Amino acid sequence: MSQTVFPFELVHPNIEELNAQIDRRSNLMYCVLIGMLIIAIGALPIIKVEVSVQARGAIRDVQSNTPITSLIQGQVLSHNLIEDLKVFRGEKLISLNAGIVEDELEKIAIQVKEAESAQQDLDLLLKNLESRPLLRTSVYQRHSANIHENLPIWISKSNTLLGC
Repeated sequence: MSQTVFPFELVHPNIEELNAQIDRRSNLMYCVLIGMLIIAIGALPIIKVEVSVQARGAIRDVQSNTPITSLIQGQVLSHNLIEDLKVFRGEKLISLNAGIVEDELEKIAIQVKEAESAQQDLDLLLKNLESRPLLRTSVYQRHSANIHENLPIWISKSNTLLGC
């Protein structure tokens, strides 16, 4: 028969000891939870939450303004903007100095004329492949001159390669 040095109750925990340990942990968690709840309720008057809702008849704070953007650039000459005023489609809100827009329109008109000239030059080149037509755009003039200067050289090289 083997003899143990320590009694069984000291080596293996019993039910009463386990209940005491669980009870102490439960009381601690309960106290921490109640303390956090009291702190949260006490902090409610201090906490500030901004609410911003955008809908028909909504109340919004001052910091959340709706930006107004324009499709064109320009200097603002005058505006008819009044806070909380109902605006209808097509209503004039801002008058802009259209000098920049007019400059952009002139640039676009020049680009359109250049594109039309290039189209006409391409049509002339396709119709008159052997002759040198009078071209309007400098790009096609350079390319046409280069081709007509080097064409005899290219033809002679191709003939020598073909053995003609």
